[in-house]
Amino acid sequence: MPYVDTTLEDDEMVVLRARYHWWWNLRSLGLLNAFSQVLVTDRRILKKTGILNAKTESIAYTQMEAKDIEQSLWGRIFGFGDIVVYGSGGKIFVFQHLADPSAVSRAIGRAAMPYQRSQGDRDAVRPFRRHRRTPA
Repeated sequence: MPYVDTTLEDDEMVVLRARYHWWWNLRSLGLLNAFSQVLVTDRRILKKTGILNAKTESIAYTQMEAKDIEQSLWGRIFGFGDIVVYGSGGKIFVFQHLADPSAVSRAIGRAAMPYQRSQGDRDAVRPFRRHRRTPA
């Protein structure tokens, strides 16, 4: 069982296991997909990195404010890009070099839909607010 699966809750279901693009995996000598994992579950997004010192980051959909896809020209041509998730309190999660970032974004959107309720109407679903990353 992969390490990231041990961090799941008992009844938490995996919606998508995101993969890193083959080019970035090749550049890391095949280690990127072996030792880094991104999971989209029905409750949160998880990212695990590391071999001996493992680091796990997660953001629950209740804390998520927005998500964006960032792709360069080469990323659009070859099918890779970054998913940027903005959390409450100004926290930013960046999932870099993912294969098919549009599919990952759609999976996050579908999984997060039940958690994105408006403040006034509990039955109405509010769209994500759009944020722009400030250039460094």
